[in-house]
Amino acid sequence: MLALVLDEPHSTKVADLLDQWAEEDAELHAPLLAQYEVASSLARKRGRREMSSEETNEALAIIGELPITYDLAPDNARAVAIAVDLQRHSAYDAAYLALAERIDGEVWTLDGPLARNAAGRFRVSLID
Repeated sequence: MLALVLDEPHSTKVADLLDQWAEEDAELHAPLLAQYEVASSLARKRGRREMSSEETNEALAIIGELPITYDLAPDNARAVAIAVDLQRHSAYDAAYLALAERIDGEVWTLDGPLARNAAGRFRVSLID
């Protein structure tokens, strides 16, 4: 989501994927955690004076318009199990995998290590 609203190397690819999914009428899901991760990243950028208040509000408005269904009932036990299995030191990424597993979906990520660690065990695609 952040790659869509920030000037990053993958911004165009993410926008293209979102357009494609809209044309396919694909359902987009994320754990509620995603909203806090977005807020945390934007707060860091504001704190480092990389974004103005107006830019932050605009980014939040764009992200808020995305047709994403946020999962309000995480399977934390499964997220912990996945994190341990993948030898990750945090369950944040595992929450996305647990949700995808539960809804028989696929995780699309810019996180290369996550995609490599999860390959063959979870449906993960690296946006490159």
